[in-house]
Amino acid sequence: MTRMRRRVAAVMASQLVPHDVRARALRAAGLKIGRGAWVMWGTLFTHYRSEIGAHAYVAPGCYFDDRAPVTIGNAVHVAPGCRLLTASHAVGDSGCRAGALFCAPIAIGDGAWLGAGVTVLPGVTIGAGCVVAAGSVVVRDCMKDGLYAGVPALRKRDLSQGDAITPVSSEIFPDDATVLCRTN
Repeated sequence: MTRMRRRVAAVMASQLVPHDVRARALRAAGLKIGRGAWVMWGTLFTHYRSEIGAHAYVAPGCYFDDRAPVTIGNAVHVAPGCRLLTASHAVGDSGCRAGALFCAPIAIGDGAWLGAGVTVLPGVTIGAGCVVAAGSVVVRDCMKDGLYAGVPALRKRDLSQGDAITPVSSEIFPDDATVLCRTN
């Protein structure tokens, strides 16, 4: 990463930078950001080879190791603390287990949602309409419209077009309580 890009990354990660200024600066550094997309503070890009679709949302504190391209589809939500890693190492011999570096692109399909703290490893494609549960580690492709969870992330169930996550009835909880979610 060049010195200028490092400086841009450091400044743009600040909470003090307004969204529109952050978006313009990230575009100037080489990031492709679609109309209506948001990239929040604390999000870092290592090489600015990412493309973020229209109306996508990248929450605070995400990390994009984009040595290879990272493609985020339209209306994708990436929750806080997600890590998208396009680089890793082959397993080396016993003298140095971190062998040769390799890179592979990551693609996330339209409408997908990555929960908080999800890690996506090199070469993975997450299909359109997928939900990946918080804390999961995605090591292989996820087929569209599925709920994935775990380490490694496994398909837990199919999601149909009408499936949605809705708030639990507010009658159960006091007005000042945190609203929980459940699946229909």
